[in-house]
Formats: sequence, C-alpha cells, structure tokens
Amino acid sequence: MALLPEEDIIIEEVEEIEEEKTLSKLGKVFLFDFKDNEYVIRNGKLVECTERQALEQWIHWILLTYKDKYNVYKNTDFYCNIEDLVGKKRNAFILSELQREVEEALKKHRYIDHIENFVTTQEKTTLNVNFDVVLKNDEVINISA
Repeated sequence: MALLPEEDIIIEEVEEIEEEKTLSKLGKVFLFDFKDNEYVIRNGKLVECTERQALEQWIHWILLTYKDKYNVYKNTDFYCNIEDLVGKKRNAFILSELQREVEEALKKHRYIDHIENFVTTQEKTTLNVNFDVVLKNDEVINISA
C-alpha cells in the first residue's frame, strides 16, 4: 500500500497547460507616440497596436513608471524603480542595480521570458540602455532607452 496515489502525471502536459494560460491575447491596445507624448489618431480614430507594438509600448511605459508615483498604479506590480538610480555616480553597483531593476520589472509580463545583451552607454549626462527582450515564443524585441 502506497502513501501517495499512484498516478502518472506527465510534467510536460502540465507545463503546456500553464503555457497556454499565460499566452492569452493581450486585448485592445492603442498606439502611443512617446516623442509627441500623445496617442496616435488617424481619420478621427485611435490607431490599434499590433501585439509586438503593444509589448514595446508596455516595456517603455513600465520603464517610465516609478513605484506608487501615480495613484492608478498603487498596489500593483506595474513599476520599475530606476528613478532612484538617476543622478548617481556610474559604477559597477549602480549598473548592476539598473539591470536588476529592469529585468525584474519586465519579467512580470506574461509574454516575456528573459532579457539578454544588456548594455549601457554614457553620452555626456545621459545614460542609454540597450537590451534584447526574449519572448516566450522566442521572438526578440530590441529596446533602446
């Protein structure tokens, strides 16, 4: 007599079911122009994003959102605390923290698997970051911010 029931549960099947749940459609997302700081309107209507554009937009939004800065995002996981690192002297610790904060924030999205090729460059007083976001379907989105 066994202490546990003798059932063969195939781990791969469980992982496939979990994967199907996490990759459901995003829903309607409207295109935002970050240069002009407004939604894109054509023929009097908001322009709808493709899934890729929606993900890129989500990435840019979360990078710009500091924890609890806006009431609409209070008590949510929609934030990236890189604002604390702005203005600090650029050293290995600060760059490591920047990368960690970005990775933790982005991995909250159900489509994102991991971040690769995280590179920072300094131009006068501006710190630029470039990295690749690898999605769960193995598609790669390059981000420059």
